[in-house]
Amino acid sequence: MQTYRNFVRRIIRNYLIGSITAVLLVGGTFIFTTLEIPDFELSVMLAIIIVSIFIMMVSEFYVLKKDLKKIKYAILKSQHLSNQETKLAYEQAHRFPYLTVRRILLPHLLGFSIPAGAISVVCIYLDILHISYQYVIYAYIGSVLVAIMHGLVEYYLTIEAIKPVLAKMRKNAKDNHEIKLSIEGNIFITIRKTLIASALVIGVSPVLLFTLAAQIRLEEVAPGIATAYWNWAGAIVVMSMLFASLAAWLFAKSIKDPISGLHDSMQKVQAGEFTVVAHDNYSNDFSKLIDGFNQMVESLQEKDAVNQQLLESFITTLAAALDARDPYTAGHSIRVAQTAVEIGEALGLEGEDLILLRKAGLLHDIGKIDVEDSVLLKDGKLTEEEFSKIKQHPILGVNILTQVKPQAEMEKILPGVRSHHERIDGKGYPDQLEGQNIPFFGRILAVADAFDAMTSNRPYRNAMPKERAYEIIRSGAGSQWDADCVAVFLKQHGKE
Repeated sequence: MQTYRNFVRRIIRNYLIGSITAVLLVGGTFIFTTLEIPDFELSVMLAIIIVSIFIMMVSEFYVLKKDLKKIKYAILKSQHLSNQETKLAYEQAHRFPYLTVRRILLPHLLGFSIPAGAISVVCIYLDILHISYQYVIYAYIGSVLVAIMHGLVEYYLTIEAIKPVLAKMRKNAKDNHEIKLSIEGNIFITIRKTLIASALVIGVSPVLLFTLAAQIRLEEVAPGIATAYWNWAGAIVVMSMLFASLAAWLFAKSIKDPISGLHDSMQKVQAGEFTVVAHDNYSNDFSKLIDGFNQMVESLQEKDAVNQQLLESFITTLAAALDARDPYTAGHSIRVAQTAVEIGEALGLEGEDLILLRKAGLLHDIGKIDVEDSVLLKDGKLTEEEFSKIKQHPILGVNILTQVKPQAEMEKILPGVRSHHERIDGKGYPDQLEGQNIPFFGRILAVADAFDAMTSNRPYRNAMPKERAYEIIRSGAGSQWDADCVAVFLKQHGKE
């Protein structure tokens, strides 16, 4: 409640100070110091200004109340809003500085200028005011310029005022809805447009306002030179606008370029590329920002390296724990992983893919941890029921690895673990996949696993001679094993 009250008080205070400055000080000075009219007519003009200010405030506060409605409910009645309503209110709060400018340029400006101009025209018509109708046009132009400058100031003041409100809305959303509010990188108004508009307003509006005031003053004291005045004043105004536009564009570019560069670098980091370096091409405050970004990336590199070491140790430990259950298969996982990497490298895999293939090789039999010792270590031929249990180990392995967090580190090797006992002819297990439907890692691991299994001692048989194993694998190419994987494997061992 207090946050909302403080916010409303602050924007009203900012508005009143800005309006008084814009309407009474700037506008009043513009009118009362450039026109030479009797005191009675000055009093009439002051009365017109006061009436117009009242109409302006009524119309503007009506729009303000409407703009604040969603924000008010999101702070005071957050628990009664849906998640979607909460998100819409948060977006409304982010748009509020822009809405403030719109409010000043529409109900604020029109609420003042239309009644002021209309009453002034009536007073001129009734001979209450003895000024030219063209001064009403000058007043309209001056009102637009003053409103634009007022809107610029209010925009930046509102950006500061809305920050506590945004923080409160995020807290309410987390406490009452268990959601994290974010505009997710959406841009309601670009910094380029903001900077260009700001520079143009700062550079051009005061010049135009001064030029207009000088025109009115000249018509009062020296009517004959008013036309000649615009011959050089117009050139100065045009030059000012061109210079302000160029300066605004260059200024916006000097801000946008480093921001865009950092944004591109951050997207690469978000995608997991921790070798990104933001180039320090700036000697202003962006130098600190870029240096901080590079230090952050270096820290992420170090943490990623540690995480990879931990994951590698975890995988190696799991494989060693599995091999330790059966002295006959000691080192099996490591040998399968090494052979698989050799096959994969020959088939064109590189970098991250080879790392993943090695991990899949180390963990391909991890599901056997869930198989009873009486079955896994049986000294003799397995029964049909026991063999059915053994055939479940690829699925059991996937179930085990699915529990490892973060899941992203494991999900890429799961297909290889699940499919390393599939056959090209579809007679494998657990899914009876055929041909190219078998994941690539699974086809590679099938060859590596079969060769090591045949050439290792088992409780129920001695190791097969390697020459015999080569022959079996050669004869099974295209039916049991992938022909390309077999060809590469045999070539590596000089058995083409």
